Amino acid sequence: IDGALRAYAYGAPLSKGFFDVMVGKGDTRVPNIYCAFIRGFTRFCCQGYSWINLEEDVGIEGLRTMKKLYKPDFLIEKFILREKRGHE
Repeated sequence: IDGALRAYAYGAPLSKGFFDVMVGKGDTRVPNIYCAFIRGFTRFCCQGYSWINLEEDVGIEGLRTMKKLYKPDFLIEKFILREKRGHE
């Protein structure tokens, strides 16, 4: 945008029908940057794939909310695992 890099993403196919977007980052000072670059990235890089997985939301509610806007077929339920030591 205006000669400056404002967003980037990278990913790779995991199988014939499944593409994984591993990283997607955008300059949040640009309105709607994520919607615009995810749309562009998937149109350019993900043609021919039946399933597209966007990066892990690592429990950040804003990322999970954004993913829901794309009307996913499903979301994987998240859990937090903690090691129990001694008598804790």
